[in-house]
Amino acid sequence: MRSLTGLAVTALFSFSMAFAGTSLADDDSELGAARAQMLAALGENCDAEQNADGDYFQDKAYLLKWKDTSYDPAGEDREGTLYEVFCAAGAYNFIVAYLFANKDSPASLIALPMPLFDYAYEDGDDTMTKLEREPTLKGFSAELLLVNPSFDPETMTLTSFNKWRGLGDAWSSGTWKFENGQFVLQDFTVDPTYEANLDDPSEEQLDKSYTIYQLQN
Repeated sequence: MRSLTGLAVTALFSFSMAFAGTSLADDDSELGAARAQMLAALGENCDAEQNADGDYFQDKAYLLKWKDTSYDPAGEDREGTLYEVFCAAGAYNFIVAYLFANKDSPASLIALPMPLFDYAYEDGDDTMTKLEREPTLKGFSAELLLVNPSFDPETMTLTSFNKWRGLGDAWSSGTWKFENGQFVLQDFTVDPTYEANLDDPSEEQLDKSYTIYQLQN
C-alpha cells in the first residue's frame, strides 16, 4: 500500500483542543431545524421525503466539548453540537450531511476536505482490473455530503465508505478526526479495480488498495 505525505487538512471551521463527544437525546426541534437548513442548502441533492419517518436512517445529535486556547493559553471551556442528518439513499449507498452549532448559535453545514485523485486502466482492459498507473493525489475539494458515514463519539472520528457499485469490490474510504477543535483528514484510501469482474481473482488482487493521503504526525 502506497502512502503520500502532506500537511494536515482540516474542515472549514476551526476551534481548539477537543474532548470526547456525547450522544444527545434527540431534540426534535433542534434536529428539525438542522434538517431544514440542510434541505434549504442542498435540497436538489437530497430527497426530503425518502426518510421523512426516520425508517432508514435516524438523525442524531452529539455534544462536543473542547477548550478554546485561541486567546487564553489556559483555555476556555467551549461546547457545541454536531448534527448527523440523512440526505438520500440509493441501492447500496446512503448520503449524510453534518452540521455544527456553537452553543446558543444556529447550525451550519460542515465542509469536509476530500482528496481528488487520478488513475487509469490499461488499454483494452474491459475488466477494469489492471491499472496503467496507480492512483495519485491531485488536490482537495470541500464536500458537504459523506457516503455511508458514521461518527464515533468516543474517538471523535468520522468515517466514510463509498461503494462504487453494489458488490463493493471498488470503493473509496476516508477518516476525519475532531482534534484540536477541528475535523482533520487522517487518511483516504481507494480501490479502483473491479475484481468481481474476474472469474478467479487472486488474494493479492482482492486485498489491493491505495492510500491517497495519510496524515503525517
